[in-house]
Amino acid sequence: MTRTIWIIGTLGALIAVAAGAFATHGLEQAGDLHTAQIVRTGALYGLVHSLALMILAVLRPLVDRGLVALDARLLMAAAGALAAGAILFPGSLYLYAATGWRPLVFVTPVGGTAFLIGWVLATLAALRRPRKR
Repeated sequence: MTRTIWIIGTLGALIAVAAGAFATHGLEQAGDLHTAQIVRTGALYGLVHSLALMILAVLRPLVDRGLVALDARLLMAAAGALAAGAILFPGSLYLYAATGWRPLVFVTPVGGTAFLIGWVLATLAALRRPRKR
């Protein structure tokens, strides 16, 4: 699971950087400021949460070795929620910007909610005492 979280994080960061560049050098240069802002929002949230996923992936082995006092199950649940958000939130914005298909705007808040759940779970992972082995 840790490897999967890392891969989702790195691919999300790659896509976010490419999308941000496209927003600035493609859409904005073409004068489509509204679509550029939509893509830029997806890129910002995608990049931030991709980095968070990579941090969680690095933390997991440290938790398993007892070097970091976090609840491993809650940490991985947080990673799962953040991964879902990192796919749904920016992905729906990118697809909406590319297609203009209006129903995609209803997917974006689902991704945002997944982000919120992920951050709550990450907080709980720190508040809950890890189980003794």
